[in-house]
Amino acid sequence: MFSIIVPTLQNGNPEILKHLLDVLNSDSAVGEIILIDNSRKGYDTKNLNKVRLITPKKNLYVNPSWNLGISMAQYDYFGILNDDLIIPINLCEKIMEKFEKEYLGLTGLSNAIKNVGTAALNFCEKNTPIESLDFDILEQRTDVTYWGSAIFGKKQDYYEIPTNIKIWCGDDYLFYMNKKNQKYCYQILTDKIFHIHSTTTSLRNWYKIKKNDIQNFARIDKNFEIPIGYKNNKLKALWLFCRRLGLICQIKNIS
Repeated sequence: MFSIIVPTLQNGNPEILKHLLDVLNSDSAVGEIILIDNSRKGYDTKNLNKVRLITPKKNLYVNPSWNLGISMAQYDYFGILNDDLIIPINLCEKIMEKFEKEYLGLTGLSNAIKNVGTAALNFCEKNTPIESLDFDILEQRTDVTYWGSAIFGKKQDYYEIPTNIKIWCGDDYLFYMNKKNQKYCYQILTDKIFHIHSTTTSLRNWYKIKKNDIQNFARIDKNFEIPIGYKNNKLKALWLFCRRLGLICQIKNIS
């Protein structure tokens, strides 16, 4: 059985989260769903018998929520899912079938998933069961965009994410630590999973946190390439400082 961990801020279309929880709750391979409500709005779970609602005193952010969920998980197998996914009704069942025959290692999504907008979706059309799943080794984390949107594995392959990495790079850290410990990571080759464009991690006031996450992870993984928009450009900062200093000197000379 899986312990499924779903952190949420309850942003965007509430029907997406509701549908995800309904699907997970009905999956025979799911033993519990740990819903971490970082919005602190509360959530109606009366028709969701597998859901354990956790309401922190403040927003824990994504990666600390993952750590908390793992620490509370009752089962050895876990799944960490974004709250903006539409998945087949038997996804966890099919993954568990594979794991019981041959446990592979930490397994995430592949580039085969469909990335869609927030327009009205026919959930019933996406609700069909899948007959089988294929898995493949993921050589590089950067080869797959949405690998960390859903991660499945055993707790033995989960390494607690440092507290100074809060929103981004949690999946990068898990991938890095598994590779460092000579373990393989995998991807699920299916196009039956839909990822909804998230508005949560794109919030402008979180830019500084995400920048810190990236730079803190780059200190751990020396091969990690920092995106251009998040680099500390020391030369530019020095040039701006010198320019500002020159302007001040000009004003003083004029006066």
